[in-house]
Amino acid sequence: MKKKQLVATIRLVKLISFIPIATTVLSSNTLYANATSKESNFYKTKIQNSKKSSYLLNSNKVQFTVTGTVTDSDGLPLAGAAVSIKKGNLTTLTDINGKFTIKAQPDDVLVVSYLGSITQEVPINKRTNINIIMANSEKSLDEVVVVGYGTQRKRDVTGAISSISEDKIKAFPVISADQALQGRAAGVQVVQTSGAPGGAVQVRIRGTNSTAGGGANQPLYVVDGVPLFYDERQNALNFGNEGSTGGPASNAASPLTTISPNDIESIEVLKDASATAIYGSRAANGVVLITTKMGKSGKSVVTFNANYGVQSLREKIPMLNAQERIAFAQEHRRNAGTRGNEVIDVFTVNPYTFGRGTDWQDEVFRSAQMSNYNLGFSGGKDNLTYSISGDYFNQEGIILNTFSKRAGTRVNLDFKVNEKLKFGTRSTLNYQWENVARTDEYFQGIVMNLLGTSPVTPVFDANGNYAGRPNTLINFNFYNSGNNNTVANLMESTRRVDRYRALSNVFGEYDITSKLKFKSSFGIDYLFTNLRTVDPVFFRGVDTNTPMNVFQASPKTFNWITEQTLSFTEKIKKHSFNVLAGFSAQNISRQTFSANATGSINNALDQLGNQTSSGTISGGANEQGLVSQFLRLNYDFGGKYLLTATARRDGSSRFGEKNKYGLFPSASVGWRISEENFLKDIQQISDLKLRASYGSVGSQEIGNFLFAALASPTQAVFGNAYRPGVAPNRFQNEDIRWEVTNTLDLGLDLGLFNGRLNFTVDYYSKLTKGLLGLAPLSVISGVGNGYTSNIGSISNKGIEFAANVQVINNKNFKWNVDFNISTNVNEVKSLGDQPFINGAPTSRTPFINRTQPGQPIGAFYVLRNNGMYTTWAEASAALPYTITAQPYFTPGDYRIVDTNGDNRITDDDRQFVGSPFPDYFGGFNTSLSYKNWTFSVFAPFQVGNLIWNQPFLHNSTFEVNATRFIYNNRYIPSNPTQQTLIPVPRANNPLTPSELYLQDGSFLRIRSLTLAYDFSSKELSFLPKQSRLRVFAQGNNLFVFHNYKGWDPEVSSFGSNVITNGIDAGAYPQAKSFNFGLNVSF
Repeated sequence: MKKKQLVATIRLVKLISFIPIATTVLSSNTLYANATSKESNFYKTKIQNSKKSSYLLNSNKVQFTVTGTVTDSDGLPLAGAAVSIKKGNLTTLTDINGKFTIKAQPDDVLVVSYLGSITQEVPINKRTNINIIMANSEKSLDEVVVVGYGTQRKRDVTGAISSISEDKIKAFPVISADQALQGRAAGVQVVQTSGAPGGAVQVRIRGTNSTAGGGANQPLYVVDGVPLFYDERQNALNFGNEGSTGGPASNAASPLTTISPNDIESIEVLKDASATAIYGSRAANGVVLITTKMGKSGKSVVTFNANYGVQSLREKIPMLNAQERIAFAQEHRRNAGTRGNEVIDVFTVNPYTFGRGTDWQDEVFRSAQMSNYNLGFSGGKDNLTYSISGDYFNQEGIILNTFSKRAGTRVNLDFKVNEKLKFGTRSTLNYQWENVARTDEYFQGIVMNLLGTSPVTPVFDANGNYAGRPNTLINFNFYNSGNNNTVANLMESTRRVDRYRALSNVFGEYDITSKLKFKSSFGIDYLFTNLRTVDPVFFRGVDTNTPMNVFQASPKTFNWITEQTLSFTEKIKKHSFNVLAGFSAQNISRQTFSANATGSINNALDQLGNQTSSGTISGGANEQGLVSQFLRLNYDFGGKYLLTATARRDGSSRFGEKNKYGLFPSASVGWRISEENFLKDIQQISDLKLRASYGSVGSQEIGNFLFAALASPTQAVFGNAYRPGVAPNRFQNEDIRWEVTNTLDLGLDLGLFNGRLNFTVDYYSKLTKGLLGLAPLSVISGVGNGYTSNIGSISNKGIEFAANVQVINNKNFKWNVDFNISTNVNEVKSLGDQPFINGAPTSRTPFINRTQPGQPIGAFYVLRNNGMYTTWAEASAALPYTITAQPYFTPGDYRIVDTNGDNRITDDDRQFVGSPFPDYFGGFNTSLSYKNWTFSVFAPFQVGNLIWNQPFLHNSTFEVNATRFIYNNRYIPSNPTQQTLIPVPRANNPLTPSELYLQDGSFLRIRSLTLAYDFSSKELSFLPKQSRLRVFAQGNNLFVFHNYKGWDPEVSSFGSNVITNGIDAGAYPQAKSFNFGLNVSF
């Protein structure tokens, strides 16, 4: 029989474009399917005459029914997908669960299309049931994004959400997924606070909301539905008594270091209240949703990713060599005259006899290797899909004897029992082990130690042993009192961290009806950490350590969560509804143990039990609980008018009975103006949507049971003897309530020229009320640390802009540009009864951060300078100085400004001079492809923040080695217009909290340069069909443009301590690296 000619008139217009993507006009013997708007909605079917379906009815072949399901690449059903017979005249649509039924013949081919997806042609091959997975178009507004407890099409989202795809996550080698967020999402500031392998990452989404430390400003990380528990003490080496100046986060690791970036499918960042309110009290700082890779039905796929690289110090800080150091020390003493501790023979030393001496940067830093290997298997059948992978990561640090290694496996399974019932699991098991250097701890840290150690000191003595300062000339500062052999400290000490993590989520889904679905899940996050430090016995000249000191800690955390959700979907003409209701219960239990001991004089006896004197032994256990109910409504009218309303009620064990429960509502609306009739004919506009949201989220980031009174054992003298008793340690405060952040967001999404230009702009205003912190108590109370209360409020306001431009997009050449930039203005509105909160003191200087109403958190509060004293008369007339002991001013010292005019220099003369927060930050990425070659550049940046450079201050004392900048710019009488102080003994230098040591922290970092080649199918003919092979070469951190007088301006040594922020206390510098790798699948 002669087949009828197909002449189509289906007009489907995507949200991303006003251009028709398909037109189907059928002749008088065919089926009609029309779309009357841009929305993908086949709603009208019309049979033209009595010869309808003649193609099927007149065929000599057997006609039978084919059923199936159409899903997206994440396994989610696609409602409204069009399923038709190729060269035929039948079309049907999938229902709300993605299911379809159609009449066909054994050798027919199904054509499946869905707005925003690549059209599929699927041969029937006599099958009666076919499941089809659709691939999303690269630039589609209908791509699915993960939101809290579900997914949404991008076109329907009314909240502020940024998505990071798998390709961007893998753009350059990282040990932790949060490192891949830097510069990728508007409004998300990521600071790599340490360059150590597995080092800390500070993530701030739309500013800093709280003055509390710990995780009070960390976003909530949710991996496959399981919220990660974050305790920086469990990720830091100096848990317990290991180190005291750097704070507990000095060597903290990211909470995501135990999850391989190779296993991640996508990351969504939820930023406004509409997007985050479904997570309630845990979402005040935003939410980062991480989805790992899942299997797909069909042929099994094997993937292998390999990456190998070599790292090195990006640039050295120019320091004085041995002869320069001795000559400088002689000048230093000469300037002292008869003041200070004089050593007569210092001037008899000939500097040139020492040569260049030891370059401690060359000795401490090294070329270090890094490698990452990931092997994955995925596939399955209609009822069972799987994705299994194994991962190994090994990164040596550029500082001697530092490394981080990780080995892990992931198993994701989905099992479909029948059309209604489905089970699945997402499980990850990882082991991470590392040895770290003691950095970010001022003089106790390796970095400041090596910068100060004299080049006169050799690494090894004549006998091949580690050298120390000799017993001769000890008072002469060639050898720098207090600075030991840095190489020996690194190689002989142990600072080992072992982490074991199990993360799993098991769930079941049951379709009660085609519109009503029930889901139940149970997840766990178990983290066990073993921390161990050993300071061995050594005798190196005058530098000794005896006996040995051993410290060990073993914290562990078990976090479980169970959630039950019920979702209902309905569509009535142009009205679409989706309602989600749920219940959640979470419990976190922690156990801690730590001990230190000393006494052994034999380095082979380095266990706690080998020591002769026990030190502090401590331990404890605690737990907390959270019970929640939540409800969300999504409403869509005709694809034009969108509404999302959310409410969550949380009950926390951290609050007393009066304030245990908090309610956190939000609402958002969206108007897709591009769907209105008055814009339909403007072909240049692909999408135009206005968004607005307002809502509240909470925070409970305080310790457990702080509302309750606490007493501790004590003793007092009664009569002539001590008597046991108890004394108050903490007062009761049942009025502690939730810290609440209210957020307003106004946004605009604009797509032009069929989606080749896409822009997003957001304005937000956040106000955090009921700030949780310590309220002061009178000294007569007997409780010195105050009590936890709601003490104030903080505001964050900002603008975010993101753009994606396909500059060129043709067969052989493509050029794509991504850019985002954000601002954030942080301001403390109130601190209750407290006028201010001072930050922690820095080494040798009082505090330099102050948190005060009208200023950002942790603003720099220092003395101002007004030039140098150039004559003895000026120096002798210096005002009295009361902040520290009265310094002895000389020509070449800075003149301190008496800002309040009381003729003396006090703390009241300090002024706010800047902020540790940048004025704006963002990232730039561009990729150019020619045929199979791709070249890409990625560059994050930030502008406007200041850094307190403690190593610069340390080297300015002149009793340790100096940088060449300090030496070349020192004050000398013949050139009195220099930038650094005159070299005189430390007792004569005012180590004040001066603006002299505040430096610009702005930078533009070329994070990665990548050149890749994708092999064509012809070149891979020796491999199975549909195999892929990509090879690449990459340079990372090759260039950083900045004015900072240190290794790297991207630093914050105090981690999450926001009131003592923006300080470089000797951070581990970031390395540059050259990497080579391949990605293969078959």
